Amino acid sequence: LIDNIVNVTGIGPHSTFVDFGSGVGNVCSQISLKTGCRCYGVELLANPAQLARALLEQIHVFSHICGYKHKGQVNLYHGDMRTNGTTMPAIKEADVIYINNFKF
Repeated sequence: LIDNIVNVTGIGPHSTFVDFGSGVGNVCSQISLKTGCRCYGVELLANPAQLARALLEQIHVFSHICGYKHKGQVNLYHGDMRTNGTTMPAIKEADVIYINNFKF
């Protein structure tokens, strides 16, 4: 999925990727690690949003341990994408907007 998104969109280090319904943040994290782009994720549900922050912390820890400099920026938010204050600025900046409403 990640390779397909990157290949089809041409997203790169100067791009901005937005994921609405970002769940545990795996798509944002992987896209950012692969391309070095800036990512915004907004998740409505509290538990996945909390797990997303924990996942991102672990990515930073493992990147540091492995000597990998993570060049991208990942911004994860908990809230309703329709009322979250970061949504409109992220949309205006976005090169790619990803919405996958698959519910597990």
